[in-house]
Amino acid sequence: MRNIRRTAGGLGLLLTAVLFLPGRPFPSSPATAWNIRLTITVSGEYTLEGQALITGRYRMAFVWTGGLECDGDDYILVHGRSEMTDWKASEESLNAPEAIPPLTTGDFSEKPELNVLYVLCRGDGLALNFFIRGFIVPRRNSEGAFYLNLPASGENADRESTLKYNAFVKTGSNDIVLDDPATHPGARAKTFHWTWYHRGSIPLQANMLVGTTRHEADVTVVVTPKE
Repeated sequence: MRNIRRTAGGLGLLLTAVLFLPGRPFPSSPATAWNIRLTITVSGEYTLEGQALITGRYRMAFVWTGGLECDGDDYILVHGRSEMTDWKASEESLNAPEAIPPLTTGDFSEKPELNVLYVLCRGDGLALNFFIRGFIVPRRNSEGAFYLNLPASGENADRESTLKYNAFVKTGSNDIVLDDPATHPGARAKTFHWTWYHRGSIPLQANMLVGTTRHEADVTVVVTPKE
């Protein structure tokens, strides 16, 4: 029996030596941290209808980079860098009693602002919570002005207006749910697209105005394991 035990022990040492020869890679452990890159492009328009018609158009793009880290059975979203890579806007008054020059991008004192908040485990995936903060439009006329709603993920509820954003998604989906990186190894990319539209009355003492907003959003999220 002692000979057998010695032989088994020798075999174990031999296997260990074979498995961990110099230059042979050690078995890799599962990733516990990932890089995440979020790209958002938006185009849209707004109108205010009254005695004169005011219409505005805009486009924008953002790139946000950060990370994901395991926190037990949950994940922590690590904030990195946010950059607006494109911003164009214009506004003009039609049918006005007198000629009014149009506004261009430089006339807009406020810009949209991307806010990426957190990720939340939902089923087998991770729901990303973000929204783009808007501002009051039209820029030139304060009478009947309203808040310009801009894209938000379905998980988001931090809205400056009382409007339920998700209720006015017309096509596609703003439900930004990522694959769980712990169960989907390697680099993963997902894309999302939706259109949004709202038209509502703005009561005033003198007359009734109608505000309309619409936009189209494209979102790409790429998750890659950290080396």
